[in-house]
Amino acid sequence: SLFQSVQQDDDSIVLTANQGLARTLLLSYGVFQQNNWLKAWPKPAVMSYQNFFNQWLMQTPQGRTRLLLTTEQCDMIWREIIDSQEKEILLDAANAAKQARRAEGLLHDYLLSVDQILPWASLETQRFMTWRKLFWQAMEENQWWPPEYTMAATVQAIEQGRPLPFSKLTLIGFEELTPLQKKWIAALEHRGVEVIF
Repeated sequence: SLFQSVQQDDDSIVLTANQGLARTLLLSYGVFQQNNWLKAWPKPAVMSYQNFFNQWLMQTPQGRTRLLLTTEQCDMIWREIIDSQEKEILLDAANAAKQARRAEGLLHDYLLSVDQILPWASLETQRFMTWRKLFWQAMEENQWWPPEYTMAATVQAIEQGRPLPFSKLTLIGFEELTPLQKKWIAALEHRGVEVIF
């Protein structure tokens, strides 16, 4: 079973699509062990893929020079930028900040570049691109990373050969993969990691 393979193989990890699924699997594992009459057992390596790679990335040389921001911190930075840039129009900066953060995540998830977007950009998209330029200036000046960027940075670190703490990976709960997630899996497989769905 899944739990037996994780328990017996120190070089394996189970990564889930979200934190709720990771918690559910760990609770199920506890029930599985209790049904086998165990009173204590080592905790298996089960985490959400975002949490695992956030932790792993921040231990790399590149990650140790950065501060990983929370979504709330990013919303505040987006809001400050929007407030400073859009004084002439009536705009809910807090809501626009959340939308800008989501748009930033989609750019990374779908491997889109500014050059791909600008030819068809609406006025709103052009505004977003202006805000985005200022946002990334703030990220670089302060050595910050937004959470929306961590998977892209993770893929870069894997491609650069950073050591991985596992050679076998089981993915659970991934129904549809974004282009960035597909690139992440391809980078892992290129490094010799066995990926199981």
